[in-house]
Amino acid sequence: MSGSRSSGLAGRQRFGYRQLRSALRRPVVAATLLALVLHAVWALFLARNAGDLAAQYAWTEFIRRNPDSSYNLSWYGGMYTVSYSVLSPYVMSLIGVRTTGVIAGTVAAALAARLLERSRLDRPLMPALWTAFAFWCNAASGRVTFALGCAFGLAATALLFPESPLPRRSARTAAVALLATLATLSSPVAGLFLGVAAAGLFLTGRRRDAYAVVAGPAAVIAGTSLLFPFYGVQPFDWYVALPVAVGTGLLAVLVPRQWRVLRVGAAVYAVGVLLTWLVPSPIGSNVERLLLLFGAGTLLAAALDRASADQPRAVAGAGGLAGAGGLAGAGGVAGAGGVATGRGPVALGVRLGAGGGSGWAPRSSPWPPGRSPRPSAT
Repeated sequence: MSGSRSSGLAGRQRFGYRQLRSALRRPVVAATLLALVLHAVWALFLARNAGDLAAQYAWTEFIRRNPDSSYNLSWYGGMYTVSYSVLSPYVMSLIGVRTTGVIAGTVAAALAARLLERSRLDRPLMPALWTAFAFWCNAASGRVTFALGCAFGLAATALLFPESPLPRRSARTAAVALLATLATLSSPVAGLFLGVAAAGLFLTGRRRDAYAVVAGPAAVIAGTSLLFPFYGVQPFDWYVALPVAVGTGLLAVLVPRQWRVLRVGAAVYAVGVLLTWLVPSPIGSNVERLLLLFGAGTLLAAALDRASADQPRAVAGAGGLAGAGGLAGAGGVAGAGGVATGRGPVALGVRLGAGGGSGWAPRSSPWPPGRSPRPSAT
C-alpha cells in the first residue's frame, strides 16, 4: 500500500515537472517570468535614485504636490508638465515609480513575446528572452516613463499582428487607436516610434491599420506642441547617428524578404535618424532607442528563422550582428511600436545595455550659448 502511494506521488511529481518544463518552453511564459524576476531584482536591490530614475522621481513628486499645475518652474528653466508626459507622472504618483517600472517592463516583455509566439517563426523563444532582458536594461537605465509607453504601444501592436480578418474589425481599430494614444500620453518618444510602425503599414498596403496607429499619437503630439510649446535640443553627435543609421540599413537588408513591413519600416526609420541628426530638436539621441532595443532581437529571430530554413550562410552573418548589436548598445533602452513581417510580427524597439545615453542633460552639463537647458522628450 505504501509502495503504491509512493509511486503515485512520484508519478504526479514527474507529471508536474513535465508540465512546468512544457510551459517554460512557451515564449510568453518564459519571457514574462524572466522579465518579472529581473525587474523585481532591479526594484529591490539595484535601483538607485540617479540618472533617468531621478527624473521620474522629480516629476512624480511635483505632480503629487501640485496635481493641477501645468508648469514646473523647478525643472531647469521651467517646463510644461505635458511636455514631459501627460499620463506617467500621475500613474507613478499613484502606485509608485519602481512599481510602475516593474509592471510596465514585465507587461511589455510579455506582449513582445506574445507577438513572437503568434508569428510563424520556428524558434521564437530566444528572441523573446532577449527582448525581456532588453526591457530590464531599460529599467536599469531608469526610463520608467518610456517603459509605460512601450507597454501601451506593444498592446496596440499585438492587436494588429498577425493580420487576420476579425468579425469586429471596427472594434479592433478603435482599441488600437486608444492604446496608441495612451502610449503617446505616457511617452512622446513612444508615440514617435509608433509613427515608424504606421509608415511601414501604410507603405505595404495596410492603410486602415496605419491610420488607426498614427491618429492618436499625431493628435497628442500636435496638440501638446501647439498648446504647451517648449524649446530644447538633445545632442546627437555624428558618431552616434552613423552606427544607428548603418545598423538600421543592415536590418532592412538582412531580414528575410517576406518581412515586408519590417523592411519598409526600417528604411523609414533610417531616414528619420538622418533627419534627426541634421535638424536639432528635443528628440536628438533618443531616436537611437528604436533600433537598439529590438534590433538585436530582430536579427536573432531572423538568424534562427533562416537556420530552420537550412540557409547556414545567412545565419553566421545575422547571428554575429545580433550579438554585436546587443554588446555595442551601451546606453539606455526602450521602444515601442513594433513592426511585423509578412510571416509574423517582430516588435521594434531600441537600445540594449544599461547606463549612459540618457535623454536628459545633467544639471552640471555646460550648454552652448543661446540654447535653453531644456530636457528632451522622454
